[in-house]
Amino acid sequence: MSRPVSSDRGSSEDEIIDGSLADDLCFVLQRTSRVISRRVDTALRATGLTAEQSLLLAAIAEAGSPRAVDLSQVLALDRSTIAANIKHLVTCHALSGLTAACL
Repeated sequence: MSRPVSSDRGSSEDEIIDGSLADDLCFVLQRTSRVISRRVDTALRATGLTAEQSLLLAAIAEAGSPRAVDLSQVLALDRSTIAANIKHLVTCHALSGLTAACL
């Protein structure tokens, strides 16, 4: 018999799921991604950054002056998400020297 599925905020012991969903690679990858993102967000909480914003900063640092469309492709995020995060990072002074042309 399968254990009940816990929320994605459960303990690490609850991360193992028995049953048909456990055999669905897409489900397993999506759940794993959420677990990892949650842990990274927790580790970054003191910085005020999210995992997504941290990756965005790393991509910008690596590329120099990338266009939003380039960042979107590299990070597999839509342009509106890129734009919102860049605006937040500029507001929080984590980025400087960017203009609306970058978005």
